[in-house]
Amino acid sequence: EMETSNTAVTTTNSDFNSRVQDATTKLRAAADAAIQNNAYNAAVEVERERGADESCWRYRSELKSAVRRVEEGLVERGEESRLIVLGTLAREHVLLLGPPGTGKVRFFVSPFIWWMVP
Repeated sequence: EMETSNTAVTTTNSDFNSRVQDATTKLRAAADAAIQNNAYNAAVEVERERGADESCWRYRSELKSAVRRVEEGLVERGEESRLIVLGTLAREHVLLLGPPGTGKVRFFVSPFIWWMVP
């Protein structure tokens, strides 16, 4: 009778392990499918944003033009120019750090900046 109960326990453990393995496999497959369905797709998101009624994409050419005007007469200052335009539009402070003679003041004497500030 002892052998019968050991065999039953072994069978029960084996069945349990098999069911756990099956459930784990199904959960992993479901999780993988959910991740794939919800994965971020930059191209899709950009197109969705461009089509939105209140999208900022319609101002893209004006913003690029503003950055080019700030960059006039400066060399390799694209990032700083974009920050100046962003700060001006957001009405926030922009702090430029660097050694003397690197063109920090030039950004703020630009006629474009004085024209943009209300």
